[in-house]
Formats: sequence, structure tokens, C-alpha cells
Amino acid sequence: MKLWFAIPGDLNLPTGGYGYDRRLIDGLRALGWQVEHVPLPGNFPYPDAETLDETDAALAKIPDGNLVLIDGLAYGAMPAIAAKHATRLRQIALVHHPLCDETGLPEQAQKTLFTSEKAALAAARSIICTSPSTALRLQEGFKQSLTRCVVAEPGTDPAARRADFSKTPRILAVGSLVRRKGHDVLIAALAQIADRNWTARIVGADDRD
Repeated sequence: MKLWFAIPGDLNLPTGGYGYDRRLIDGLRALGWQVEHVPLPGNFPYPDAETLDETDAALAKIPDGNLVLIDGLAYGAMPAIAAKHATRLRQIALVHHPLCDETGLPEQAQKTLFTSEKAALAAARSIICTSPSTALRLQEGFKQSLTRCVVAEPGTDPAARRADFSKTPRILAVGSLVRRKGHDVLIAALAQIADRNWTARIVGADDRD
């Protein structure tokens, strides 16, 4: 059992999406799969001509008939390449979150990404979604049959419950500082209980918007 996993950017970045990809690789290898990581350029979902050429070349090196999983950050932005290799590679799309649903995008960018991702998904044999809501979004918004979508939710490792609880609530929000994460909503909510005894910490990269 062999899988080629094409992922844009730095797989070691401490984000939820890359963490999911890493655990997927580790889990499949633990089950006896041979997983080959195929690095793709990191400037998706807005690739330039050079990025698309490099991506096309990377997929072209994969022998015919192989199973290829492509992370949605790249897959949704490469419809022509997906269509080109669809007849010789068994492509599976991994959709963490539809590209056009990123909060704060201009309307034209939303339309462009929607059209691009819908065309790319048409070239996939099946789709892995990281949540039931994403699968439903693809069904209702992108007209993808739920029979093509497999939901594989992320999880956490079992851990012992901490015994040294503080009487002061400690709130921790971890996530890149992008509009979709809703830190503004969190801060507005906390402002309404500013007179209460609590602490809050927001941790995340500030260069990924």
C-alpha cells in the first residue's frame, strides 16, 4: 500500500492544518502504508506561473496509476493541473476548509477561488474532509456528492487530567491571528466580563494573514 502526499509549504509549521497532515502520515505509516511526501511550493492558494510549473513537474514524476493525496490549500488552486493528471493518477483531495470561505476576502477573490476549487474537485476520485460541516459545505455549495466525501476528524492524544486547578479561570486561545479565527469576537466577549477574576492568553503566528 503506497500513497504519495503532496503538501504545499513547510510541513513542520505548527498549524492545525500541517499538524493534521503530519499525523495522517504517521498514522498511515503505523498501519503499514508507504507514504511519500511530495513538497510543493508554499505560495498557494495564490500561485504564480512558476509555482504551477513546479507543481506540475512534481506530479509528473509520480508513476501512472499511483494513489495521490493533495492538500486542499494547493489542490483548490490548481484546477488545470488536477485535470491534466486525473486520467493517470488516482487523485484524492484533502479539504481542511474551502479556500473561498476564508474570512475577509474581497468578493472577486471569493468568486475566483470558488470557481477554481469546484473545477479542481471535479478531477478528484474522492475527497477527505476534516469535519462534517466541511463535507456538508461541499455538498450544498460545491455540489459534491456526500458519497465522494470521507470525514476524518482530527483528535487529541489521551492525557491525564491536571490536579492543580486554580480557582482563577485561565482561558487559552491557540491559532494563527487571522480573521477567520474570531479573536475579535473573543476579545469583545471578554470585555463584557472585565470585572471578573480571569486571565486569558492568545497564542498564534501574526504573519499568516
